[in-house]
Amino acid sequence: MNGFVRSHLKGNLRLDFESISALLFGLGLGFVRIEPAPVDLFLVSVFMVFLRRLRGLSLLPLAVILLFGGWHVVPLFLGEIPSFGRAMFYMGVTGLMILYWLFTMLLLRRERNIWFFVWAVGVSGTLNVLSGLLEYMGFPFPFGSVLYGDMRLQGFFKDPNVLGSYLVLSFLLLLGGNMSGRRNILTLFFAIIVLMGIFLSFSRGAWVGLMAAVLVVVSWPGVLTTRLRFGVISLLILGISMLAVLNLFDPSFASFFHGRLGLKEYDSDRFATQAVALRAGLETWVGIGPGQSEIVFQYATHSLYARIWAEQGPMGLALFSVFLVMHIVVLLRRIFRSHEGKARVFSVVLLAAVVGILINSLVIDSLHWRHFWVLLGFSWGYATSLSHHSR
Repeated sequence: MNGFVRSHLKGNLRLDFESISALLFGLGLGFVRIEPAPVDLFLVSVFMVFLRRLRGLSLLPLAVILLFGGWHVVPLFLGEIPSFGRAMFYMGVTGLMILYWLFTMLLLRRERNIWFFVWAVGVSGTLNVLSGLLEYMGFPFPFGSVLYGDMRLQGFFKDPNVLGSYLVLSFLLLLGGNMSGRRNILTLFFAIIVLMGIFLSFSRGAWVGLMAAVLVVVSWPGVLTTRLRFGVISLLILGISMLAVLNLFDPSFASFFHGRLGLKEYDSDRFATQAVALRAGLETWVGIGPGQSEIVFQYATHSLYARIWAEQGPMGLALFSVFLVMHIVVLLRRIFRSHEGKARVFSVVLLAAVVGILINSLVIDSLHWRHFWVLLGFSWGYATSLSHHSR
């Protein structure tokens, strides 16, 4: 156990059931290649223990997201569903994601759980990247490749784009921990490795989301000292420098990297599908039904907002948009009202992470990404907690 954890144990941050739950939950989020993932089973097994935390918590976001979940049923009765079984499956997965949001919000309302979780997410992100680096060097993972197409880092995820977004969250949480006064060499090492993994996922959406998030952090007034701002920018420069070195010494890597920078042929299909999804949402006010995009359009929407608009209609997108805006507002309120610098800094980092993943979601469907809902739950729990300093 490293100094990061030991320093908190010295502050009466004992390893109890909740701390262990935060550790296992954070680690499990990085290993989701199989379905159901081990972290799904863990969440379902311990969820009831944390329900008592609902007391004193605003039920407004819960009411909004339950309305959104309930709206999934409307197309089943008022629309024409091509695949009822697929619709039921997608409804179930959305319900599980709502459970992730609620569980994270309840678990991370206490400070002693937060930093174990942050550390665990950093470790899981680092392990994903290290597994890929070993395979790059000729040491394949024994239970299956962690590279997609021999070049893109996939790790223990099904898709490099999902891994890339997860690594952005991992990097920002590690960054937030360091900026909040919990600095040590090991977490800085984790951050550098994870940053390398973001670039090696070759996920353009993750790259843009990372840049947007970092821009929020470094430009927010009164959050970073000149030294910290220089440190964050230096980390990005270091990551870009590593890419430059690989481009110089590996022609196949350089060719693949340059190819990822421009529009691909399939991008036209994605944009065309999103245009069709927009028309579908206008024509069917209740939506075409959950999970029906691939059947109706013969192609995925590759956009969170286009999928919800098409499948749940204008009302579904309105409910989900309200839900998202509530999280941004509560983080902003925490930032402007906080009298403690560290809490304010970490709130800005969470806001940056939310902004980054929402921008990423313009070009990919993140509705069923576990870490998307975990981030929202973390943001609400942290921003509304009245006991950050309770032990």
